[in-house]
Amino acid sequence: MFAGARIAGDLEGGLFGITARGTAEGWAGAGAGADGVLGYDDGVFRLSGSGGAAWGLGGKLGLDLEVDVPELVESLDSGVTALQELLP
Repeated sequence: MFAGARIAGDLEGGLFGITARGTAEGWAGAGAGADGVLGYDDGVFRLSGSGGAAWGLGGKLGLDLEVDVPELVESLDSGVTALQELLP
């Protein structure tokens, strides 16, 4: 629970079926919170969590990681095939 003002930003990137997102918030007010998720659904592993606190000034950080297993396997297979074509 939080009462006050906040500003937020995020950053996201992915490669070979692995996606990472980071978030950050600056808080002015009072509050605290935390959450987390670990799961697997439709070929995607997901691990995420965030936490923050403020009494006056404070903030919150979060991280979300996803691994798309079929996409990762396909990327690795394509990489192995490309390597095999380069080698004599």
